[in-house]
Amino acid sequence: MSYYEQIYSAYKKLKSNVYYDKTALILRDALVKYENGNQKELEKKLNEIIDKLLKAENKDNINEWDEYQKTILDSIEIIVLPKKIKKEKMDDTIIFNGNQNKSIEIEKYQYFLKFDVEGHILGALWILLIGKYLDKEVSDSAYGNRLREILYDDDNVDNGINLFKPYFFQYEHWRDKSLEIAKKTLKQDEDVVILTMDLKNFYYSVHYEKEEFDSFFKRKFKDVDLLEKRLNDFIYNVIETYTYKLCSEVRDKDTLLIKEGIDVKDVRLLPTGFLPSNILANWRLNKFDRAIKEYINPLYYGRYVDDIIIVNKVDKESTIYKEKISQGICNKKDLIEYYFINCKAIKNICDKNKSIFLEKNNKDEIEYKINPIYIKEDYPSEIWLQNKKIKAFYFNSASTDALIRCFQKEIAKNISEFRYLPRIDSIVDESDFGKVFEIERTDSINKVHAIQNIDLNKYELSKFLSKYIWISSMTKSTDDLKEKEDSFFKVFKNDVLIENYSLWEKLFEVLLIKERYDKYVELYKEIEKAIKKINENETNNWKIKGKDVLSCAKSLKSFLFSAIYRTLALSWGDKIDKLIDRIKAVEDEEFERIFSLGMLDYFRLLYYETRMVNKQLIPICVDFILEEQLIKPENENNLNLFDLKDIMRFLPKENIDENISKYKYNPTIIQPQEIAFVFQCQKLKNDNSESLEKESSFDINYSNVAKIYMEVNYNNKKSSKFLTNIIRESDITNKLKVKDNGFKYKAIYINTKQKDSLKIGIGNVILKEKNFISVLENNRNRLYNRYKDLERLLREALKNNVDLLVLPENYVPYEWLPVLTKFSAKNQIGIITGVEHFITNKNGDIPQAYDNCSKVHNLTAVILPYGDGKGGECNYSYLRLHEKTDLAPREKQYVEGYGFSEATKNEIELFCWHNVWFPVFCCFELTSIQNRSVFQSYADMLVAIEWNKDVKYFSNIIESLSRDIHCYCIQVNSSNYGDSRIVQPTKADFMDKVRVKGGDNNIILVASIDIKNLRDFQKKKYELQKDDKYFKPTPPRFDKTIVIKKINNTLQDELLKNEED
Repeated sequence: MSYYEQIYSAYKKLKSNVYYDKTALILRDALVKYENGNQKELEKKLNEIIDKLLKAENKDNINEWDEYQKTILDSIEIIVLPKKIKKEKMDDTIIFNGNQNKSIEIEKYQYFLKFDVEGHILGALWILLIGKYLDKEVSDSAYGNRLREILYDDDNVDNGINLFKPYFFQYEHWRDKSLEIAKKTLKQDEDVVILTMDLKNFYYSVHYEKEEFDSFFKRKFKDVDLLEKRLNDFIYNVIETYTYKLCSEVRDKDTLLIKEGIDVKDVRLLPTGFLPSNILANWRLNKFDRAIKEYINPLYYGRYVDDIIIVNKVDKESTIYKEKISQGICNKKDLIEYYFINCKAIKNICDKNKSIFLEKNNKDEIEYKINPIYIKEDYPSEIWLQNKKIKAFYFNSASTDALIRCFQKEIAKNISEFRYLPRIDSIVDESDFGKVFEIERTDSINKVHAIQNIDLNKYELSKFLSKYIWISSMTKSTDDLKEKEDSFFKVFKNDVLIENYSLWEKLFEVLLIKERYDKYVELYKEIEKAIKKINENETNNWKIKGKDVLSCAKSLKSFLFSAIYRTLALSWGDKIDKLIDRIKAVEDEEFERIFSLGMLDYFRLLYYETRMVNKQLIPICVDFILEEQLIKPENENNLNLFDLKDIMRFLPKENIDENISKYKYNPTIIQPQEIAFVFQCQKLKNDNSESLEKESSFDINYSNVAKIYMEVNYNNKKSSKFLTNIIRESDITNKLKVKDNGFKYKAIYINTKQKDSLKIGIGNVILKEKNFISVLENNRNRLYNRYKDLERLLREALKNNVDLLVLPENYVPYEWLPVLTKFSAKNQIGIITGVEHFITNKNGDIPQAYDNCSKVHNLTAVILPYGDGKGGECNYSYLRLHEKTDLAPREKQYVEGYGFSEATKNEIELFCWHNVWFPVFCCFELTSIQNRSVFQSYADMLVAIEWNKDVKYFSNIIESLSRDIHCYCIQVNSSNYGDSRIVQPTKADFMDKVRVKGGDNNIILVASIDIKNLRDFQKKKYELQKDDKYFKPTPPRFDKTIVIKKINNTLQDELLKNEED
């Protein structure tokens, strides 16, 4: 890649990092302003940065690069944010259910770098050109802030968005591996000790010098490599300038731990909020990490940034066991001294000066610091352990392993929450929202007097808000839920708001989505009042001075404004204009200044144009609806970007792919199913147009999807070979040799790993006619209970490791399909479900009865996941919408009776997924003898989703069909009518793998179907089939050659070989 391509990539990766960083709101504002919605100007700026890096001194000895660098360094400021709020001691104090103090005291602060955006871009570029070589040499014991390995390869062109490996997967691996090793060792009858430690003020304790920094450059480059040398020097100069300003303008004895007698000019600390610091922090501890593994040689050692876990077995012959552990007098001090200081435990070291930790007596306790020889000798600052966070766990192999299993269970519970759809009932159904509170006790849970303090659990609160926002965008509130919301928001006053400033944006999002505009304004006022209560007066330990330090109050106001800019970018039109007018009416000098400059509307638009709006809440990719006339402050059309119904009104009717291809700097990966869903929405919207009457509404050119995927995500105009090799589609009407009946038959092949059997889950749920009527009356049911029923089914499917979940006709609202495609992709579970009736208007207007423009669609969604086999990094899903070929007579009566016309399409699909072939029928379609007989020999299973009262008739169909087609048949009906079942072509005694009717609770029933066993039977001749006796014999003219092709996984080559023609 050229330097110019590298800096484009660096910008995109920086932008993605900022998008996900909840502490980088000030930088996020600066970034969207820098881009300014103008891609050409952005690239011009990026090119100019490279030009300056490469430009030599001119004839007048003026170095343009030096002047440019000085401008950026001069822009450095320090953002001051609260880390911990001072709490009153409870001994003689009343415990209040809210802060009653007139002022808010900050016990501990944190300091972030703020400077010109181009400085951050240069930081990302340094990682791509130089920092990656440091990361490559870092021990594999370091798990946090690790670069993706693809970046190590100089020959590999990576235009993706991510610099670092996903946080959650790395953290999960770091933590879980320690417990697995401990558990395995216990099973081998060895005692185990687990030590956890935390480094104190880590970033403020790491020091670098110029000579060491120069060595980074010299590892791969020479002095003639001007750009790399200037870039490396620049990163050092940023560290130097930041440290000087921080240490000279902030006095913080609790955080800035610099040795006495050291001049601040000689210190170089890592800036928080600067991407190169992530690499440099790991590099600084690389020697320390390797020393622990080499000298201590524990069973497991892992470090996640400043958190450490060590697992080691305990030798029963060791002095620590004989003298301490066996006597029951061992403490964590004894363990640290034995393993990290005492030479008897440290291999090859008998000089105590070379121990891993050095100890220091400090008043009543001993403190430990990392021995400087494992960092850098003559170090001006020191890296200490936090004594309070040193924990030791001893597991005796002769005792129960219940404690370690309990740890694992709790961890698994948290991990699973990322796989399931969000569920809030465990909190919302309790009027006290008890889970988000943390109660400190000194005695039994049953004793009120044992309560010492009540606080918010930040982790639970953040999880809850994330879930609540997601669900709020999909469901409507009841009056009862609004009361609970009001009670919940009363918690957010004074110090609670300040301590949870990173959650302000989530709180605003909830209120905006639920159209609680009064509460939105009220929350803004409460935050304003809380900020004014912050006491930033000088103390013995803390003081800020100088123009380059933003006060805590000023920094928090910037956070507040950013949260408002971004949340209000989700809604446009006169309703939001009125909300903005109410915010303007709040008396605040800073906000009045912003409004007078028109900054609110300016930033709202920029957040949308730069795609930095919260895309998790938007059901389709925003790139497709980015039109100049659409999103403007003066636009009176109400448009909620989290409402699919609103978005579809503004979807362009044609050339939809042109919008998405223009923009290169999306901060998130736009997945194939997202692109395909937009095309599905457009085709559904345009279904009445003459140009689409002769073709299926939902035919999508997946080679076009693959091309868009590569172009928008990787700036590569070639189609993705990965996608085009996985998804293949073809009209197979002629190959099936059926008489012309006006129907098209299409084969859809998903190239996934072959499975010999599938575990099928069938949903036993009740369909309600009132939901169908509410659609026709334009009053759709989106209450939370309906979402909760779906969430419960998906949760059960996950717990039971289901391969394919089948739900009845008309079950899922259309706008929830993106949620299902995401769930399917993430968990690699297939889903076949009926979609609730959906009404479209060919003019893009709101559908109206008797307008001759509105049609009612009955759709079936087939969602089939696939991946690249690389552990989830490219796990996606295929979505196919099937239009019902014939409405049932009663269904048609309702549609026409309410003044609408029906939408039908004469097409039936044959799917192949995991080399299992199956068609899908929707209820009344199954009554067509001709259509259901077409797939004899081809189908391994047949899926029928229904909302059917005539149970006996359909029962007869499905039983005979299983024998006639000779395949497994999966039928799923509404639970009040019943007969949901999985049928196999065997004798009646054990024909049903599973069968169910009724029940008040929604559940899934699970059974496996053995595809290999069925095919092995089918390939035999009649005489051998009779001897087998498990399955019934195949019917006459059953084509065994097709079965052989399925066994050999070659049938798709025959059916799809002319697909491009």
